[in-house]
Amino acid sequence: MTRNVKNCVGCGRCEIGELVSLMEECGINLFISTGGTVARRKVYEDRPDAVIAVACERDLTSGLQDSYPLPVFAIVNKRPRGYCMETGVAMSEVRQAIKDLVGGS
Repeated sequence: MTRNVKNCVGCGRCEIGELVSLMEECGINLFISTGGTVARRKVYEDRPDAVIAVACERDLTSGLQDSYPLPVFAIVNKRPRGYCMETGVAMSEVRQAIKDLVGGS
């Protein structure tokens, strides 16, 4: 996977393909970051109206502080094999955050 999420082939082994579909369906931007520093830089460069962030508690906490006063929906990532190993995304929580932000069903 490169930084461009549209390079995802949609194999279903992770949530990226589903996130890309959701991005296209809702007309929102999606960025996958390898860590908090890269994510904060992207937010600073793009100046979005709001952010839906999926990360571990530590990165979410520092990201919330650094993004103030920007609205941030913070979603703790799934960690079926322990901290920072094979993490995942709770898609139902992402969908709800998008619904809360942009409306829709």
